[in-house]
Amino acid sequence: MSVRPEEELYGGLPAPAGPGYLPAAGDPHWQRALAFFADYPAASLLSPAARAYLYWLLRRRRARVALEIGTYLAGTSEILARALAAEGGRLATIDLNLERDRQVRETIGTWPAGLSAAVDYFNIDSARYFGALEDRGDMRFDLVLVDGYHEYGYALFDMVMAAKYMAPGGAMVIDDGILPAVWWAARDFLDSHPGWSAVGPAMEQAPPLAPLRPSLADTTFIVLTAPATVVVGARPRAFHYAQLAGRGVRGFEFLPMPGQAPGRIEGVAILRASRPLPSHPEQQTLRLAIDLSGDVPTVLPCLLAVERPAARLDVELQLTYSGPGLLRLRAEPEAIIQA
Repeated sequence: MSVRPEEELYGGLPAPAGPGYLPAAGDPHWQRALAFFADYPAASLLSPAARAYLYWLLRRRRARVALEIGTYLAGTSEILARALAAEGGRLATIDLNLERDRQVRETIGTWPAGLSAAVDYFNIDSARYFGALEDRGDMRFDLVLVDGYHEYGYALFDMVMAAKYMAPGGAMVIDDGILPAVWWAARDFLDSHPGWSAVGPAMEQAPPLAPLRPSLADTTFIVLTAPATVVVGARPRAFHYAQLAGRGVRGFEFLPMPGQAPGRIEGVAILRASRPLPSHPEQQTLRLAIDLSGDVPTVLPCLLAVERPAARLDVELQLTYSGPGLLRLRAEPEAIIQA
């Protein structure tokens, strides 16, 4: 099937916006998306409702950065690209399949320029892709479509790594979530990620092999939403600071959300310094603790430094919070650099 002309599906309608993650039956934006994607693109393996939902959700959330894990033949990629291009955004799509690589590239090349220019396609697996993001602390996705290998370990890995780079309030859409292995991966993900929540009835408990329900009818999607703020609970949460310029760190600044209750922050800071060969990598570890006085900005002292400037300086901060509820921050703790 040829590429449908690039057009504005929502032309003549007010801009879609709002806090919701599920469409109302009478939403005109939803109805137009359903009609447009009812039998298109042919290369997408998703149901018509699933195709329409991805477009609707991206446009409603005004998403500008999205990741697709599992390109296949780029049919669903086209849907994502259309929505993101309308907001001036970009799609990263990844799939390690040498047999389809050429076909995917040729397919993307047939799209209108405004669509193909909005896509970065990588013929690599998710482990390599996320590994390359380690040095990009600013990367944040508004939406991630998890549609890779549907075994428990692979699915859980993709969810955990996607969450690491998710924007506040972002959405993770997990395809084939009604498969037991994928459903239990999502269940275990939610148990280990405080502040995240499921949309619709998808995660309602059922007998181990009973039919499972998706977040949205006529799809196989589980939709999970990220907390709107940076959240820390009793389970350690890691923050990474890569390729720092300096000799180390003097502390970390916390900006609690208004109304944050007092509590105690405890953590472990790990500094790793690599120098040009033949020197060996250097690693230091320091345990930290401080009492948080409500929503007052707080600096957690951390004196970690190397004797000589390093070619690369990375810091990992593992944090826990004990107090009423969760620790909610306006942004990730900021590392105060030791010059």
